[in-house]
Amino acid sequence: MIGTLSIGKLLLLVLVIGVIVIMMRSRAKERARSQAMPRGNPRTVELSACPRCGTFLPKDKWCDCDRR
Repeated sequence: MIGTLSIGKLLLLVLVIGVIVIMMRSRAKERARSQAMPRGNPRTVELSACPRCGTFLPKDKWCDCDRR
């Protein structure tokens, strides 16, 4: 019955609760990592090479090279 709790039963209960808490914390950390913003420089610009001269410029810019 309920009145016959032994030390072994209490330790088992504490162990089970501890495992559940550890699992919940690890899942929360994984979720936080997956939702975190990617690390990197916010000023990073994607570059592309000019087909005429090979100069690297930002993707949305046109090259005004003299080579033809």
